[in-house]
This record gives sequence, structure tokens and C-alpha cells, in this order.
Amino acid sequence: MATAEKALMDKVITTAGIIIRSEVSAEKFLFENLRMDDKQLKIFNTREMRNWLEFAPKKESLLNVIKVIENL
Repeated sequence: MATAEKALMDKVITTAGIIIRSEVSAEKFLFENLRMDDKQLKIFNTREMRNWLEFAPKKESLLNVIKVIENL
């Protein structure tokens, strides 16, 4: 069963044409495009998300999303 963290990473990876080059862009994607709740994001396991980066495409985009979550 997929976790919320994995679902978010999959969304970033599978969204065509999106490249998140900064934390500002990541914030816009999370809060304006996806309308994510910051309270829910705060409980995401970013350590686990970082472990998945090794095998993931769009590493820069995913890393910027993770940084935003960690800074909430």
C-alpha cells in the first residue's frame, strides 16, 4: 500500500512538464497547485523520502519538495 509520502513523490514524477527548480516553486506546487495542507505535510517522513531519492527520476524537483516540507 502506498504512503502519502510515496503518493506525493509519484505525483511530482508523473506530472508532465513540471520541473521544480527552487523551494519557492515547490511551495507554489504544493500549496497552490495541489492545495496540500501544511499540517498534514509536517507529519511526512522526509527521512524516508530522502532514501527514495537515490532511485527516483526528477531528483532535483523531489529534493526541493522535501526541503519545503522539512522547513514547515
